[in-house]
Amino acid sequence: MPSIQVKLPKAAIKRGIHMRMALSYEEEILDQRLILPTECGKVLRINGTIVDVQCEPINLPTIYTLLYALVVNEKTKKEHKIHVEVAQHLSDGIIRCVALEPLTFVSRGIPVFTTHNTIKAPVGKNVLGRIFDVLGRPIDEGPEVPANTPRYSIHQSPPELTKQRISSDLLETGIKIIDLIC
Repeated sequence: MPSIQVKLPKAAIKRGIHMRMALSYEEEILDQRLILPTECGKVLRINGTIVDVQCEPINLPTIYTLLYALVVNEKTKKEHKIHVEVAQHLSDGIIRCVALEPLTFVSRGIPVFTTHNTIKAPVGKNVLGRIFDVLGRPIDEGPEVPANTPRYSIHQSPPELTKQRISSDLLETGIKIIDLIC
């Protein structure tokens, strides 16, 4: 299933109209093209926090790609997303994913959508002192993170050894048990 790409008009870009506010977390502006989430398969099997998804063999998402399933809460009748991350490619178009949220109301046969991206977390001065969940959403009941805050993938290469600072200083985390063990 090919991804849907929309070219943004140059006039809108020149006027500074940003569609970022109208976009959800899964939609990303890349090179002035809007990449929309597309259906990539269906839930095949659930075992604890592991979800197997059956996809078309020619349409497999890459490792570390963020996927989600739309589920409906039976009590409140509200629709919400359950996010999973691709961890392994199995045979015959089956991918194994790790759940990033509780799998409540997820069942076999539910469609799964790909975001065409990895998990991205906000970085910069705007996030200092804040608490975020694994998907980069604030959970400290503070103000929303500004839309212009850069987001980087959590799966990046480590810095080169020549750029790392080596020290034997004690790193205090402020968490008693971790400080005691380390």
